[in-house]
Amino acid sequence: MFVRGGVFLSWILFSAKTPLGLEGAGRYEGNMNEDRLTRLETLISHQEKQIEDLSEIVRLQSNDIKGLMLRLERTQKKLLDLEVFGAEGQEESLTPTEQAARDKPPHY
Repeated sequence: MFVRGGVFLSWILFSAKTPLGLEGAGRYEGNMNEDRLTRLETLISHQEKQIEDLSEIVRLQSNDIKGLMLRLERTQKKLLDLEVFGAEGQEESLTPTEQAARDKPPHY
């Protein structure tokens, strides 16, 4: 999240400031209203960009998660195949005497 473009960090820094000096906005008159409107439009523009950046990060992370889930499923299947094959292969390669020695009760 922090690696991909530093969007989150810039969001924290930007949101920690007073939104473009809009405190006391009711005191603006005349030409100051245009300045206030420009500042609000700029703020909204920055927020829209940040939302787009965050949406892109969520999309990329979703793709990463899907890929990891597929890898996990394949790994689990391979492990299960190895366990089944290992158990079957072990039974076939042992002689009856070796199987009896292996399955001997613990008190022997």
